[in-house]
Amino acid sequence: MLQSFFFKKQADSQSLFATEFSPQGVSIAEIEQEPEASRLTHCAFLESPQKQQVQLLREHVQRHALQGRPCSVVLHPSQYQLLFLDRPEEIPDDELAEALRWRIKDLSQIPMAEAVLEVITLPADAFRGRMQMVYVVVAHRKTIEEKAEAIKYCGLHLQAIDIGEMALRNIGLLLPQRQQGFGIVRVEDEGGTINLMEKEALYLSRRIENGLLSLQPDQAEPREVDPNFAFFQTVDSPAEALLLELQRSLDYYESQLGKGSIARLHFTPLDADLPLEFLQERLGIPVEVMQLNHFLQASEPWPLKLQQRCIRAIGGALRQREQA
Repeated sequence: MLQSFFFKKQADSQSLFATEFSPQGVSIAEIEQEPEASRLTHCAFLESPQKQQVQLLREHVQRHALQGRPCSVVLHPSQYQLLFLDRPEEIPDDELAEALRWRIKDLSQIPMAEAVLEVITLPADAFRGRMQMVYVVVAHRKTIEEKAEAIKYCGLHLQAIDIGEMALRNIGLLLPQRQQGFGIVRVEDEGGTINLMEKEALYLSRRIENGLLSLQPDQAEPREVDPNFAFFQTVDSPAEALLLELQRSLDYYESQLGKGSIARLHFTPLDADLPLEFLQERLGIPVEVMQLNHFLQASEPWPLKLQQRCIRAIGGALRQREQA
């Protein structure tokens, strides 16, 4: 059953290969779990059109003698929907997907007859007496089949199919200080994702609209403001728009989930400028960019641009840390 690949437990192996097929190319990472730390043993980005990506991955696997590796595929955000829904009462976890199928038929862009569903449950203390919520991943069955066939064709053994939000959650597990709430933020050219976590648990994941292109002054197109609606033009800059999205997430975590304040925000590796001082001053908490070279062992430091492009593949390869 294809659905069983979603979030499947890692096999008893010391290493895991992971890949992500994105509109820009193929991200590749392999993590070897050592007694004291995780080692990033392989990392690459193959820039290419989507039609060429599977063949390029096959050639890369053969060139580097990676055949037979257990492999996790991380779906690109364009390849699935993530819905946040009320959890049906008195339904066991393993029956939630089918119980929610009828409820999401009008919310999903994918016909239910062609959809594969997986439910991500949240910690018991996430709602403190209020209606419990769950995340529902909806992917097209054809997409899952294509990924499974691609991995087989490339000579790898498919172990699991993951999503970007859970890959970023695995990145968060690298941080040594996780007792207080913290955030992992991934910003791309257009949009991004924010995960809010405590210890090993994911409590909130949201897509954000403002990406790197909007933060570049030369990319921002001037907008005409209708004087009749000037009252609603409250965001003066792209940096403020990003701040507003982050603040909304932090407010929800504190007020709706009752989890207290977030202690720190970590942006995933980024080879670009971010308004860190502005965000830190306005949010009142430390804001920094992660350097994976501080958390993952490697024979030599991996370039920042490569970390940026491969961050979800690296997170996919880190899923074994849960069982280390």
